[in-house]
Amino acid sequence: MLGVIFSLIEPTATIHVSAAELPKGAGEVLVRQQCGICHDIDLVSQQRLSREGWAGVLDDMTQFGAPFNAGQRQLILDYLATHLRVRDRFVAGNAMGGLPSAPGVEQVRFHCGICHDLTLVRTQRLGRDVWDEVLSDMRTYGAVFDDAQREIILDYLSAHLGP
Repeated sequence: MLGVIFSLIEPTATIHVSAAELPKGAGEVLVRQQCGICHDIDLVSQQRLSREGWAGVLDDMTQFGAPFNAGQRQLILDYLATHLRVRDRFVAGNAMGGLPSAPGVEQVRFHCGICHDLTLVRTQRLGRDVWDEVLSDMRTYGAVFDDAQREIILDYLSAHLGP
């Protein structure tokens, strides 16, 4: 469906503009132009991923029809991996953000930690039905996970972060 949407976008498409500040650097304008086609730059600017994480996001966006070419993808990846990289809280002794180590924790860390400090996720004590609603809401805000990943995340959250 998104591929159809992207194929209809003309070069003059409106870019989402926000007050978000992206760090200055080579690739900033390209990130604003390409990511801003679909996303508010606030969403992009608050992400913190490893180079591999950003590469995965760009792969996902390509599958959804993002209109950047291979050269632009490399510039975007270099910018994001340099300026919006993972924070120390995800490495060196706290790789899981304080989440209980169990099957599914990596999915939660990756998909929830893209936008949220994992302390926020960890401190929620919700029932399975509410976690299910939260995950549905997150998809409407742009979270990218398939149905199988969603089920893994839901199982983890319900088992380890329930009431």
